[in-house]
Amino acid sequence: METCCLYYDTHLGRAQQLKGIRPDFVLPELIRRFSRESEVLGRLQHPGIAQIYEAGTFEDPYGPQPLFATELVKGQCNATAGRGW
Repeated sequence: METCCLYYDTHLGRAQQLKGIRPDFVLPELIRRFSRESEVLGRLQHPGIAQIYEAGTFEDPYGPQPLFATELVKGQCNATAGRGW
């Protein structure tokens, strides 16, 4: 249900990871959970947790799409990490 991609911020000069909800899965409950995830992660500071740089929404043909930008974590996308646990 979530997707992520690599993004290079030319203004800040650093690579970031963008995490969002796939447009075909944007449901009110999932948006609430995604928003809560970004709020909680934004408060945490730990070497094992990617720092959130920014959270918000953007307009898409499907409507407003929530997303957040985190520091780049090399390896598997966080959206797919832990599946099957």
